[in-house]
Amino acid sequence: MVFSHYPPVDELAAERLRVATVAWAPLLGELHAAGFRPYLELEVGESDDPLRVFCELDNETLLDISIGDEGIPDAPVAVPESDWVVFVQSASGGYLAEVYIEATVDFRELANRLRDLVDSVAAGEHPFLIDQ
Repeated sequence: MVFSHYPPVDELAAERLRVATVAWAPLLGELHAAGFRPYLELEVGESDDPLRVFCELDNETLLDISIGDEGIPDAPVAVPESDWVVFVQSASGGYLAEVYIEATVDFRELANRLRDLVDSVAAGEHPFLIDQ
């Protein structure tokens, strides 16, 4: 089984996704440097859908990154309203991990913590509802 992807359904959604990708380039770059293949996606492709960061770890595992589990803003903000919420999800739809990471970490530190999380899940750990 593989994960479903939702491309933008119209030009407005495509433009929003393009602009957000440029705005979030520093985070995407840090995630890439940590060994991930990050991308932004509108939840189901509509222009007013929540924006999320995803990283497919393999055909069986997905990293889902948001702020307060509400998506992310179209551009980084100085002080996010909530902490990062990260899910590691299996292709069958089950969650292998759910952690919170304080909003004050910089993008490099966030990427490093996500790498540690993925490594711990690969080692058989399943952290749920904890601060990372």
